[in-house]
Amino acid sequence: MDTKDTYTPIACSFYDLFEVAGSRQTPVELVLKDEQTIQGKIKTLKTVKNRGEFVVLQSGEEIRLDKIKSMNGKESIGYC
Repeated sequence: MDTKDTYTPIACSFYDLFEVAGSRQTPVELVLKDEQTIQGKIKTLKTVKNRGEFVVLQSGEEIRLDKIKSMNGKESIGYC
């Protein structure tokens, strides 16, 4: 694994926002740290051993949670 791209756990309160949006099927706008914007609905969250935690959108796209800068305007507020 490339150590400069090692997963860093996100704050639990930020993770909770993904769980709520997924259970309510609320549309989300994700702004990634590279400023790319992605819109959709959350299908599920998953953990992949040695790779990190991911949000899976209904489109099938998977995004690693520590690559997300904000969701629906709420910024990631640090790490666990």
